Amino acid sequence: MSSGVLRRVRALAAAVVILGSAALPAKVVGQVDARRSQATRAELEALWASLKPEQRRYSEAVALRERLDIGDFQVGDKIVLRVRGDTALSDTFTVTPNRTLELPNIGVANLTGVLRSELEDHLREQIGRFIKSPEVHATALMRVSVVGMVGRPGFYNLPATSLMGDVFTAAGGLNIDSDPNKTQVLRGGQPFLAMDRVTKAITEGRTLDQMNLHSGDEVRVGEKKKAGPGALVVIGAVSAAILSVVAVVSLVAK
Repeated sequence: MSSGVLRRVRALAAAVVILGSAALPAKVVGQVDARRSQATRAELEALWASLKPEQRRYSEAVALRERLDIGDFQVGDKIVLRVRGDTALSDTFTVTPNRTLELPNIGVANLTGVLRSELEDHLREQIGRFIKSPEVHATALMRVSVVGMVGRPGFYNLPATSLMGDVFTAAGGLNIDSDPNKTQVLRGGQPFLAMDRVTKAITEGRTLDQMNLHSGDEVRVGEKKKAGPGALVVIGAVSAAILSVVAVVSLVAK
């Protein structure tokens, strides 16, 4: 499938978003273990299998199927790699347009179809062809855009194991006008996770990985509802009435 067709499919899928609790049953949503920071292939496959055919057209379900088919890693993703005793391999590497890593003295490591939860084992196997029993540690970073009511809107490379609170902190924190309950996630400019889904994920302590986010997603933090002019007039009138009653009581007391 060409990239243009794939983009159109994604846009079409995003256009039929039904992401509230009615879109995916609570039993389905709860199948990923919140104690695990990155979803395993078995968990994602079970989640997909539990969806009814009509539910599989929703954008979140489409993203889940795409994740299982082509893996988690996007072009430009960063991977922090640490290989004990090898300074050349202990560095931060960028995923190429071919969904690969170009590793010094190792060559190309293909990441197509690899989930973030599988990354360390996959790289350990790749590096193990050249280094005996390597000790490998790998952290996947995703580049997300944070906009709206935060201190420093912008793009941030964050570990996939980050919580939404970590996203807020990286972007300078929430401010006095922020309403985290009005946070939503957009993908390709289209709604991907509605506000109630994000709020539920925050409450349950789910990571970016467990929320099926990937690089390029936009986290938009909403603003508290401000009192309108009418409300201010009512408040002023009530305050004036209270002051009048106090004044009368004071005169009677004298």
